[in-house]
Amino acid sequence: MNEDFRPPYDCEPLYRIFEEIYDQLLGIGRMRRLDEAIQKDLIHELFLSFYEKKIALDKVTNPISYIVTSYKRKIIDFYRESARFSLHDNWMNHPLTLMPSPESNLIDKEQMNEIRDLLQKAYQQLPDRCKKALFLKYYKGLSATAIQQETGWSAQSTYNYLSIGLKQLKASLEQYPQLAKGGISLLLLQFFLLQL
Repeated sequence: MNEDFRPPYDCEPLYRIFEEIYDQLLGIGRMRRLDEAIQKDLIHELFLSFYEKKIALDKVTNPISYIVTSYKRKIIDFYRESARFSLHDNWMNHPLTLMPSPESNLIDKEQMNEIRDLLQKAYQQLPDRCKKALFLKYYKGLSATAIQQETGWSAQSTYNYLSIGLKQLKASLEQYPQLAKGGISLLLLQFFLLQL
């Protein structure tokens, strides 16, 4: 079917399922000892991916099971990426307890400055509504519902602004694939803290 003739994607069923299953997904993350900020980030990224792929969860035979399985896979991917890209190869557990060198610390600091500059440049190029949606979600910690109430946007608009904003920010970090794939919420929080 030609994309021009597809019916528009209705995100209301997605939003309803999100509200229904959100606490259950947080419980799954808690059982796996995930930090709550990372859990929320992974859950929102999961639902944004459903929205971007235009998955009709109301047509899936068992949507709850589908979402739970998808979330568990997202957690597994997160742990794999975290283990693969851990800083300093867990140097604190090294038998000699080696401290990172001053050069290594300087390189890490320069890398963080570069990431912050990339994020700042990408953030400044976002449309104003995407900036506002990201600020409200990642700095103020508002849920999608609270963002809707504060801004008057529809559920679909809220997801659109968050999706577009995250996609563009992640694209700006293409030279740091481990950051673009994993949870980006802590980076955004740090970015907002440094800007204010």
